[in-house]
Amino acid sequence: MVLPKSALVLPARVRLEHPVGFYSNAQSAASGINPRVTSASLSRDGRLTGYALGYSLSKSQSQDALLRGSGQINILTEVDLYRDTTGPATKMAQGISDLRALVGKPIKDGATLDRGAAFRVRGIGDAAAGLRFEVGYEGVHIYYTEVGFRYGRLLASVVDGRADPTNVDAAVISRAQALEERINGVLSGKIRGRGVSRWDSSAPPIRP
Repeated sequence: MVLPKSALVLPARVRLEHPVGFYSNAQSAASGINPRVTSASLSRDGRLTGYALGYSLSKSQSQDALLRGSGQINILTEVDLYRDTTGPATKMAQGISDLRALVGKPIKDGATLDRGAAFRVRGIGDAAAGLRFEVGYEGVHIYYTEVGFRYGRLLASVVDGRADPTNVDAAVISRAQALEERINGVLSGKIRGRGVSRWDSSAPPIRP
């Protein structure tokens, strides 16, 4: 259900698939920046499984972009399946609450959540929300924009990571709309495809 590269407008250098595949609750918790999200908390919320597909610069290219303080680093689309419709609603609300509570505090791997704010998103899924957050680590800063939305028992999101604070709300909202259309297509049987099963555990944390 995630967006393939053909559905994304990406800079030529952003081309590595990273991460990609189905992932467990433990892997999902490890891939996010929020220290309050654990495998156990995801299980309590009813998360069953998920699938992610990301595109990023190589490690050396990412380092160059961060040192310059300019350019896109990665983009991720993901869809998680929950036991019931309560799970996605709980996870979205908790994510916003945690983002606000953790601003100015250490998060994971020596990083700090320097800034965080929510913005309104309308007309996507059953409910949607946007987040902007800045992560500082060893003198460099990564600027993330995320749009997440509920769709029945599904929780879907698009996350854009940059080395500069350019406002990309409109672009991320547009990709979230495309993701909703793809979910519709898959559930209706209009879109068919095979998933990729591998998971790259070395992918950097990119989600709250």
